[in-house]
Amino acid sequence: MKILDSLPYAATASTENVQGETVAVRPYQIVVWVSVGIRQIVEWDQRTPRFPAILDTGNNHNFSISRGHLARWAGLQVPALRQLRTMKERDRIVPLHAARLWLHPNVSGERLPSGARPFQLSVEEGIAVYPDDTGPRLPVLGLRVLTANKLLTILDSDRRLLHLRSPDVRTKILRFLS
Repeated sequence: MKILDSLPYAATASTENVQGETVAVRPYQIVVWVSVGIRQIVEWDQRTPRFPAILDTGNNHNFSISRGHLARWAGLQVPALRQLRTMKERDRIVPLHAARLWLHPNVSGERLPSGARPFQLSVEEGIAVYPDDTGPRLPVLGLRVLTANKLLTILDSDRRLLHLRSPDVRTKILRFLS
């Protein structure tokens, strides 16, 4: 199943509007739209806010977000997410919290979410929630979550497009042919 279809990224800076905030997107940052919810709610709820995150294959965790973004953009306070454990990053202890994470499909060839049902990502190890002063500038979707969910990721650097598929028969054929 296609999740991200010809998702463009730019060689120039741009902006996104999120909950009334203008957010700077740097050149070569791949913007995806995600939603975060509490783990106990299993079914997707259309009222769950969606917001941009940077897809960063250089990030070796599932998903990282600051407390402020979690509150302002996802509408969640940290106590709503059960703490699973902690991790150490650059001599700092960062809590990992149980959560649901959804990745929204894009309009083919555009950065905008399509409105189609989002793909639920498994984040059994939790999401990293940072204090505002040490967290990422924007939420980050890392390589670990792509790997854990067995997602086929194709980066067409010539056309600056990303394709992302969930495991299915077509994905198996594409892997076989590559």
